[in-house]
Amino acid sequence: ISAIEVMGCCNAISDGLLSDLRDILPDTRITTVRQIVSTQIETNALMRRISFTFLIIVLFVGALSIGNFMWANVTERRREIGVLIMIGAKKASVYAMLLGKAAILGAIGGALGFGLGSLAAMNLGPQFVGLPVPAVWSLLPIAVVLSLAVALLGSVIPAWLAGRIEPFANMQEV
Repeated sequence: ISAIEVMGCCNAISDGLLSDLRDILPDTRITTVRQIVSTQIETNALMRRISFTFLIIVLFVGALSIGNFMWANVTERRREIGVLIMIGAKKASVYAMLLGKAAILGAIGGALGFGLGSLAAMNLGPQFVGLPVPAVWSLLPIAVVLSLAVALLGSVIPAWLAGRIEPFANMQEV
């Protein structure tokens, strides 16, 4: 006998039985269902913490990427933004224009990310773990709202800097 799994309904039975069995069979691995379940719970908690850490990292990198994209857009459109401000556009209009673009990109990105991720999970899940993986449609709004928030958060600083463009100094640059 190399391993014994003990199913007991209370601690006294499991503990007394375990010590007796370990005395009789010292080279045998003896575990209880409680030990197996507690190990699984600890593993699940660890995976939850690791997944949450990766989520934070991915959201941070996503916000930086969107911010970089929006800053590049502001930089290449400095003259157009300067003309808009020169003809009377308010800073709030410039903010709204840039944040609106970020919102559209974020919503489309969230929906596409959910769709592609669900397709990948449905196709790859059975191959890797041998279980069907259905799409969880209730997560679609969460994915869209989260990506929308990341896109807006990453675009706040570029939009604010675009609103501060000095139109006259900007027109003198060639």
